[in-house]
Amino acid sequence: MKELRLTQQDLVERSRRAGHEISRPMWHKWTNTEWKNGPGADPIRGIAAALEVSTQEVHDAAGVSMNLRPQHTDLDPDTHAVIVMFQERTPEERAALVEMLRSAIRLADSATARRTGSAD
Repeated sequence: MKELRLTQQDLVERSRRAGHEISRPMWHKWTNTEWKNGPGADPIRGIAAALEVSTQEVHDAAGVSMNLRPQHTDLDPDTHAVIVMFQERTPEERAALVEMLRSAIRLADSATARRTGSAD
């Protein structure tokens, strides 16, 4: 916020324009107090839109702020992006995505085995 020279009111307006409005009291809380609980998926989108950063960057910052995530991660960017996408979903959506990924991986493994002639 300081780096972009934005006021809390600027952030309210930017998040509103992005369709994920965050109230001024919430911006005040998040910018002036220690986070005990991170914001949910919709506020994450509002924060990202207001600051013009990715939701992944907001997730990372929230995790670091709450001492849940180290400052730097050894995960490759694709893996990290998948984790962030999962965090933004409901438990039911995550379960469905897990099943879709498992099916896709099984199909890919089968196709590889057929091409290479290896048996599993």
